[in-house]
Amino acid sequence: MAAPKVKPLAQTVQKWQDRASGASSDYAQGAKASATEWEANTVASAGNYKASLGGNIEQRFSAGVRQAGSAKYSRGIDKGENRYSDGIRAGTQDYQSGMQEVLATIAATDLPMRKPRGDSGNNQRSVAIGQALNRARLAKLGAGR
Repeated sequence: MAAPKVKPLAQTVQKWQDRASGASSDYAQGAKASATEWEANTVASAGNYKASLGGNIEQRFSAGVRQAGSAKYSRGIDKGENRYSDGIRAGTQDYQSGMQEVLATIAATDLPMRKPRGDSGNNQRSVAIGQALNRARLAKLGAGR
């Protein structure tokens, strides 16, 4: 077993900041393209929202989404496009802190040996990383398993 190689945190953060800062037009284009589907898709996700929070909140959630509607969502796109790059710069420290934990977890994960190309055993490498990241997330939340 061997731990995976990860890029240095500073390199990862710099790449994220460089690429994400220039993506405001991509953000606006994607947001505009999804505006008409936002309300229906969000209402359809009410069951997932309920499952994640527990309790009987499904009707209140759907009603709030319908009240806001696609028109309100669409009005926020211009504001978001203009603020996107500033938000990336403002969030760089938070991103760095979060990625430091993620990369440290991945680097400390003991992976099964790589199998020949196409071997389904290679999936276990992804599973090991996913499980390690989930354990770290739960531990951070104080909800360890």
